[in-house]
Amino acid sequence: MRTPNPIRYDFFKHPAVARVSAWLLVFDGKPAGKIIVAFPNDGAGIVRASVSTFAGPLKDMEWTQGTAGGYGYHKASAAVEDALMRAGIEHEDHFDGRGESEMRRYFESIGYQVWDVL
Repeated sequence: MRTPNPIRYDFFKHPAVARVSAWLLVFDGKPAGKIIVAFPNDGAGIVRASVSTFAGPLKDMEWTQGTAGGYGYHKASAAVEDALMRAGIEHEDHFDGRGESEMRRYFESIGYQVWDVL
């Protein structure tokens, strides 16, 4: 008997998934929070970020959201920075619009590991 072919569908090309990035924050080897960034359909609109933590240095930070719009910079990192600022998190290592690597560097500098989810 012949085995049917598996469905060949690239999940990451699905419109709902293709417009989202997600990272898991890990502290002391355990899940400690998440960062989710949603991108607009056309690439030119407002990027929205959600940051929540429940362990580690930012454990007392309440769930927060941030946004970034415009052109000419990395909107995802700007939206995450905006979320932290709205939550009252003050820090000197601003990564606003400087890219994902600078955003990761900030979270790693305060003790988190940043794992890619989407």
